[in-house]
Amino acid sequence: MKIISLNCWGGRLSPDLLEFVRTRSATTDVFCFQEVFRETDATGPLPPFHPTGDHALFERLVAVLSDFEGRFSASYGSRYGLATFVRKKIGIVSDTTAFVFRDGPDEPLESGLEGEHARSVFVVRLGNGIRVANFHGLWRKGTGKDDLPERIEQSNRMMGAFDREEGPIAVLGDFNLNPNTESIAVFERAGFRNLIKEKGVRSTRTHHFDPRWSPYADYALVRGVAVRDFAVLPDAVSDHAPLLLEIEA
Repeated sequence: MKIISLNCWGGRLSPDLLEFVRTRSATTDVFCFQEVFRETDATGPLPPFHPTGDHALFERLVAVLSDFEGRFSASYGSRYGLATFVRKKIGIVSDTTAFVFRDGPDEPLESGLEGEHARSVFVVRLGNGIRVANFHGLWRKGTGKDDLPERIEQSNRMMGAFDREEGPIAVLGDFNLNPNTESIAVFERAGFRNLIKEKGVRSTRTHHFDPRWSPYADYALVRGVAVRDFAVLPDAVSDHAPLLLEIEA
């Protein structure tokens, strides 16, 4: 089973991103997307992220991924968040959103603190019994990607959410973390394989990203599943590089 994870950068490069997804959809079983806007069934104003982004990205992904079932989990209001798509022949048994920073997407924020909106892990249980967790971690202006008490707490709260159910699990997404942090070590001590560290990956960013900042952000962590392959793809359809994980299922 092949899984692709990608922070979509709010859909700033939507045409190229959608073509990448269309091309990869023939050989991919699950897509985990971060920074996704939607219009359908959404109320309230748009968040002040990515004013030049694609504010109907979820709907465009649905149109491209006709052989997939798409689920959306809001992180800020009802129009911005995480999206996971699963091939229909595999199927989704259930989905769960566990908030790990703040209590929900409607919690008000002061001006200038929009990056500190609610953060959650969106877990889907597939028809084959594997859980796939989609995550976008806390970003705080001026703090880089090192540990913060809130980031360590995020990781601990995720462990609590994962341990409420049994079974193999793959966690993918934009963690906004450097590799040698306590926030990542929480996963490793809990038995997760850190494929970024195992493969010696030096960057998960593309040329669209400002090279003055940390080249790390995205991770694939697995527990209880056999890994066939893992790669950081070269496609520059965002400021983040897509991650490709192949596991036995």
